Amino acid sequence: MRLNGIEDEVLEGTSYNVYRGEMLHEFTKIATAVKDTVFLDNNIVNDKQYYYTVKGLTGAGESNFHPNIATVFSAENNDKITIQVVETKEDGYLVKVKLNKLQLKENDAFGIIINNVSYLNVEDIKIEGTRRPEETKQFQAFIPLSKVKQNSNYTIKAFITKQGKTLESALVNQHITTK
Repeated sequence: MRLNGIEDEVLEGTSYNVYRGEMLHEFTKIATAVKDTVFLDNNIVNDKQYYYTVKGLTGAGESNFHPNIATVFSAENNDKITIQVVETKEDGYLVKVKLNKLQLKENDAFGIIINNVSYLNVEDIKIEGTRRPEETKQFQAFIPLSKVKQNSNYTIKAFITKQGKTLESALVNQHITTK
């Protein structure tokens, strides 16, 4: 993960403390005084979702939490659920999702999660997906304009819950910007 999105190198006298959690806003320090712009967490468990944030560390002490929270997923899940396309419609956004190594079954829950990253609230909004009865490898979900705020940026991830276990797509270039 990239620790600072502004500078390409760590400023003199600056380092970072890295925090990780399995729940939003519940973090434990996992690295102290990192003096690089990239951090690799080698102590993760496959099929778990982690949230990360950093605090800058200078001679004046440790800063407040960085306002951005990174969500990191196991590489094992990245190819199981893929958002194929996000289409802008007059009354919202249509998100089409493909399942690569999974199949939808009758009792599975599935859909998308949008998150307004323009603000610090980091609130997940779940939207149920729909599919044709015979379709087991793809679904779609519609984000109505009533679910998004103007002048905001949203990340989009797809999810499927099978027998109580939830898998999510990676957050790679999947976003919408409202005006």
